[in-house]
Amino acid sequence: MSALSGVASVEGLLQCWMQESARALIVYASGEVDLSTAPELKRHILGALKQQTPLILDFSRLTYLDGSGIRVLEECTPTKGTLQMILPRQIRRLFHLLGLEDRFLITDANGHDTAPRGQDN
Repeated sequence: MSALSGVASVEGLLQCWMQESARALIVYASGEVDLSTAPELKRHILGALKQQTPLILDFSRLTYLDGSGIRVLEECTPTKGTLQMILPRQIRRLFHLLGLEDRFLITDANGHDTAPRGQDN
């Protein structure tokens, strides 16, 4: 795996970086995504999408995601079910409560699909 970009930090609340693996480009985010940090997340995702390679968003280190972060994800997803995300349990639950489970390919930190749908994980 080789790093494509350094770590970008916003007010110490969010860190984003990208790495290339053998099968995909991975965008990592750690910390909190809110109104002040969502633009940095969007910049990283859009930059990765320009690479025209399979993309995985590894958000397993996120501790908080509000509506502005969800909006970024919706804006950056060209087609339903095309963006793979690794989410921590509390954020998978948020996606379930908002009915967003089917819009994204969501896995847990071990790479397991979070199906069956409709269960609180």
